[in-house]
Amino acid sequence: MGEHKTDIEKQKETTALSQHALSKGHTPDFDNVIILDKERKEKKRLMIESLRIQQHIERTMNIKEDTDNISLNMAIYKRANGYRPFLYNFTNDICQFFLHPYRYPVVRVLLSTFMMNSNINHTCPYEDDIIVKDLVFDENMFSLLPLPDGQYMYKLIVFAYNDRKATVEVMFKVYE
Repeated sequence: MGEHKTDIEKQKETTALSQHALSKGHTPDFDNVIILDKERKEKKRLMIESLRIQQHIERTMNIKEDTDNISLNMAIYKRANGYRPFLYNFTNDICQFFLHPYRYPVVRVLLSTFMMNSNINHTCPYEDDIIVKDLVFDENMFSLLPLPDGQYMYKLIVFAYNDRKATVEVMFKVYE
């Protein structure tokens, strides 16, 4: 709450609450605030805050902007004295990919599981939070790729406006 109070006092429009208070001349009652959750770790706290906003969307102030600048880096690494880049390392604009998915066959294979278990399955813009739910990798997912026997890591990094938002790493073995 201190952040919101300070922003309003210093007339900084860095949060939706401070923007609303300053533009409408409203003064929030910071003395009678009810705190629903406490969390010291910032990433976990932001996740809880996001979930609370979604649960009570009709009673919250939140700035939502369409996201139309999303890129993905997908790579396969082979274990050899640590994991080293191997064979595939792509960075693609996700908006372009969904406009023309058949131009990117390897990316389509590497993203197929995510597309079935998330809302990352349409062209831009993305108007809501990106959600991945019940993600389980099929053991045959990598069978279409020409990988020799060994231990591998599939790594997916998501960027929005060139800012890293998420990293997914999946370790797997290929053997005959």
